[in-house]
Amino acid sequence: MRRSIALLAMVSGLGGCGGSGSAEPPAVHHQDGVTYSLPAGWHVASRSLTPHLVNPREVFTAGTGRLVAQDGRCAQMPSAALAAMTPGDVLVTVQERFGSEQGFPARPQRFTLVDQRSEAETCAGPHPAFVSHWSEFRDRGRAFHVLVAVGRNASRARVSAALALLDSMRIQRGLHAARFPAAAGWRTRVSGPQGEGGCLHRQRTSWASTVPFSDGAANLPPHTMIEALPPDGVIIAAMQWSECRRPRGLRALNPPLSLRGAARMQFPGPRGDELPLYRIIGRFPDRYNVDVWVFFGRHNPTAAQRAAAQRELAGVRWPARL
Repeated sequence: MRRSIALLAMVSGLGGCGGSGSAEPPAVHHQDGVTYSLPAGWHVASRSLTPHLVNPREVFTAGTGRLVAQDGRCAQMPSAALAAMTPGDVLVTVQERFGSEQGFPARPQRFTLVDQRSEAETCAGPHPAFVSHWSEFRDRGRAFHVLVAVGRNASRARVSAALALLDSMRIQRGLHAARFPAAAGWRTRVSGPQGEGGCLHRQRTSWASTVPFSDGAANLPPHTMIEALPPDGVIIAAMQWSECRRPRGLRALNPPLSLRGAARMQFPGPRGDELPLYRIIGRFPDRYNVDVWVFFGRHNPTAAQRAAAQRELAGVRWPARL
């Protein structure tokens, strides 16, 4: 009798565990002001698979197969990941187009596979294992391209999961100022809109610093912060502005910006003759002008110090417009 009760309890316990279980919920991801739910069994690329693509810029790539992160046949497509697809895989990549959203259709109520091919098959190499579906949409003042690559033997469930991923996207309105990454050891802030009327339409200043902020968000140079800057310290200020007439002599720039293109100079005020200022000034074509100031706490910054500043600068999320 005792053996029967114990067996009944064990079976009941197993049934309870199975009955209370449920399918693994989708994982929620957030990237560049876009939130989306990743289906179970899918994975998202940990870094851009199109690092040389500037405009449009890759927001995310997700799929069921290997998301190979290396250069391929085409810089504008995740070529290596497309080439690695098997006939049963599905891949989704979303790219944001900066500038005007004119010409992009409104976001559909529900995403479907659009019967418009792309160059993805060519970029994957000979005998691709998939068929591509290319579409575009606009949402909350932003413009996007979408590629859905469907393996030739992919299941309906995987195709449905890809469309559900796209349906789950929640788009935030575009940034109106540059945002530095929140990295360990760094503080960040952004000034409020600064308009001076006349020809100056709008101006914003974004900051990243290893020392506390003690000057105003529009103060350049930040004299109090520079006075307190230790040898290993770094201060970065990125001013963005637009005006009715394009300033002459400004070179065209594309993000991410590199310190290799910065001019080294002195600056007015305390320690201006002692410490270097690295400055990058130019324009993002058809968007706005930029003026980046990088202050180091040494007359000759170390390689590690420069690398830390470059990582922070490379991680800036630049707005499509001010």
